[in-house]
Parts: sequence; C-alpha cells; structure tokens
Amino acid sequence: MSKLYVFLIGLAVLVLASRIQPVKGWMRDFFSQKKSLAFMLPMLVLFGWPIDNIESFRTGADLGWQRVARIIIFIGFFCFYVYEISRKPGYKVPLSAPVILFFLYSLYAGISTLYSPEPMQTAWKSFELLVVLMFGLSLYQGCRNNPMNAVSLVNGLVYIAFALCLMSIVGGIVAPEHAWRDWGLLGLGERSMAGVAPSVNPNMLGQLGAMVILVGISGFLRITKEYRIGSAFVIAVGLASLLLAYSRTSIISTIIFSAFILFLLRKTSILVLLIPLGAIIGVLMAEPFMTYLARGQSAEQFASMSGRTYMWDAALNAWELSPWFGHGYYVGHKYVVLGGGRFLETADNTYVETLVNLGVMGFGLVTAFAFAYLKLIVSHRSFMRCRSIEVQGLFVFSSIIFFVILVRSITASSFQVLHYNLLFLVVVLFALLNINLLVKGLSSGTAKSIR
Repeated sequence: MSKLYVFLIGLAVLVLASRIQPVKGWMRDFFSQKKSLAFMLPMLVLFGWPIDNIESFRTGADLGWQRVARIIIFIGFFCFYVYEISRKPGYKVPLSAPVILFFLYSLYAGISTLYSPEPMQTAWKSFELLVVLMFGLSLYQGCRNNPMNAVSLVNGLVYIAFALCLMSIVGGIVAPEHAWRDWGLLGLGERSMAGVAPSVNPNMLGQLGAMVILVGISGFLRITKEYRIGSAFVIAVGLASLLLAYSRTSIISTIIFSAFILFLLRKTSILVLLIPLGAIIGVLMAEPFMTYLARGQSAEQFASMSGRTYMWDAALNAWELSPWFGHGYYVGHKYVVLGGGRFLETADNTYVETLVNLGVMGFGLVTAFAFAYLKLIVSHRSFMRCRSIEVQGLFVFSSIIFFVILVRSITASSFQVLHYNLLFLVVVLFALLNINLLVKGLSSGTAKSIR
C-alpha cells in the first residue's frame, strides 16, 4: 500500500480519536499555539518524511534535499526571531541555568566547525541548535503574556506523542510490509515495528509509547470520572506502541516511572498493592517476559544491548585521541570504524556521542544542562500540592517527558542534536520557567482555566 494512503488512513483515525477527552483538549491546545504550530509542523514533516536511503547519515554524503529544506526553513525562522526581538524592546531572556548552559553548548558546537572534518555539516547543525533555542525564547514571551500558554504548550507535546503512536499502530495494521521492513506480519514477535507514515524509528516509537502510557495513567488517577474512559484508551494506545516497538529501555523506564507517578500523585495505597503483585507476576512470567525482551536475539546480542556496547567501546577509543575537544560536532563519530570497516552512523548514546564529537568540554556542558534541568523540575515539586488541575498537569507531564527522554538518551542519540527530544525538552523548559506566573494568575483569577 502507498505510504500516502497509510498517512491519510492514519490521519482519519486520529481525527476520530481526537473527539474524545482528554485527547480533544490536547488537540485544541496544540492548534491554539500559533507560534509553536508554525515551527513544529515543518519539523514534524521533516522528521516524519520516509527515508529509504541511510547514506545521508554516513560520512561524505551530500546534504540532500531534506537537509537543504531544513537549512532554508531554519534561516527563515532565524530571520523571523531576530525581527521579533528587534520589534520588542522589553524582550525577556530568562537567566536560568539550563538556558545559559544550552546556549554555551550550542556556541561550543559552532566553534568545533574550526576543526571538524565536515565543517559545513557541523556549521548548519550547530546553527539549528541556536534557532531551536530562539524558538523556545519566543514561546517564553507568549507564556509571560498569558501564563496558561505554558499548559497548552505541554499538552500540545502530549498530543504529538499520542498522534505519532496512534498513526504508527494504524500503519502496522494496514501496511505491515512497511511497518516491519521486508517482513510483513512475519516480523511480529521477531522485529520491532516502526511508524510508516509519518516515519518513526522503533526506539523513538517505544519512547513515545512510554510517555503516552504515563500521561494516561496520571490522567486516569487525577481527572474526573468522565475523562477516565478516554484516559484508558490513551493508555491502551501507548501500551500497544511500546510493546510492538520492542524498545527495552522504554519498557523498563515505563515500569519504573509508573511507580514514580503513583508516588507523585500520593497514591501510595495502590503502590503498596502493586509492588508485591508485580513481584509475583514477575516470578511467574519471568521466562516469557525474558523471551519477549530477547526479541529473537542470541545471549551475546542481548548482553551487548543489540551491539551498542561494541559501538560505545569503538567511540570511546576514538574519543581518547582527542579527549578535550573531540572531533567535531555532529560528524566526529561518523569517522569511527567498527569491525568489517563499517562507520558509525550513530553512537546510540547521547553522552558517548557527545564525548567523541565535542570531548570533555561538550560532555560537561550537555551533562550540566541535564542536571540543571533536573534541579528545575525538582524545585517545582511543591506545586503538586496546588489544587489546580492545570498546574498539576503541567508539572506531571513535564516530569514524564523529561525523565523518559533522560533514560532514553542512554541508548540513543537524543537531545544533543536536532531531534524530537530536543524540541520536547526546549518547549517544556520554557513552559516550566513560567509556572510561578501560572500559579499566581490562577490564584488571582487572571488566568482562564482550561480544565
């Protein structure tokens, strides 16, 4: 089946699913944010456009039309944001540690152009980081003018995650020959399912499924009874995506963070009941669960995390050749040779890839950014005592997005480059920076509830 038809069928199913709560509210919030929409939609098209030729990820490849399109789009947004700043003398830049650290990281990535083996790619990829940061600052201004925008922005991210999961499931049903590359339904139980149209990497799909499950659980426990049926549907969509994607990191993080959500929402009685129940099920179902996690791989493949440990070892050996400054942002790791003369397309680890590309300096910046982000979230935990569903939702959803991305980054190149995860983290960051304004506005009645 044509991928265009797959996309249209998936879109039709999404439209129908968006008629039920809480999905309807997420969709409304997503389309209500014009600035976010103007930036995110082109990015979603570029991320989700099917790529059948992976040569673009190797060394020495031409930019290709998708990369040229990105450059044109990002130059356009850069010019718009510069114009916006020049037109607003009261433009606010939050001097928050995560913002400062990410700016320094972007600047250092650009400086690595001077010694990068492919300076053009390094230059335009570091330029993308700067524009994404400017996008976040633009959203920040909108949240200051209307604090409820912070809630809408995060809800919009949840809608994106849900939409990608649902459309991927539809793709797996109507076009299994594309969802399981060259295997069709024979791949079910043996290989990970990918999103067809839009194209979604199986590991990314698993991460999105984890987010959707956790958001669904928090909604089921927090919101009124009329929303619980919809929240159960959300959980089912996330669970199907997670299980079909076979993303083991996301499965483990879902189990761990489900307990975290119960603790955060003070559902300790449920947590106390589930811990022994989970232990019993774990003992009884240990063998089939391990068979599922093995995904048809040998013990050696499973122990090496699908060969990732060999990739990390090769990347770290390359890092030792230039430990302080690395080999160049975005491209340094591509010159690492594995057995058989194959180059690394990705180091499949945010932190290892940063080490080999930007050395200790870049690694220190991206790690400090993650810790500063964590500190920001922890500093807002008191808002869980707020009676406002909007404030609770903003904090819970933001925590879910951050922690799942943080864990996922251990086995993927993630928020250190332009990626779904980077966009998610930037939006959440600038939404959280306005949470105090949101609470003040709701307590004074100046912020309109969107419950």
